Amino acid sequence: MVNRNQLGRNPRFAFLAIADPWPKVSGFAKVYLSTGEVKKYLYGGEKYGGEPFFLPGSSGNDEENEDEGYIFCHVYDKETKMLEL
Repeated sequence: MVNRNQLGRNPRFAFLAIADPWPKVSGFAKVYLSTGEVKKYLYGGEKYGGEPFFLPGSSGNDEENEDEGYIFCHVYDKETKMLEL
């Protein structure tokens, strides 16, 4: 998932699900497309979610602030049997 305001351009960042252990999604990663650098954000414990959705913030419309925004993902906690957004 990239900032939808950057579609058709040359986005600098992508947000991807981390499927480990396969097929469970245990977190998401922010990938710097120009360098390949990856920052991982893991849910921890027995928490699993789905694909992340990136919603640009108010200044996320320009190239300078492309990664400014919010990441939404549902996360299920296997221990408490609760689902969170």
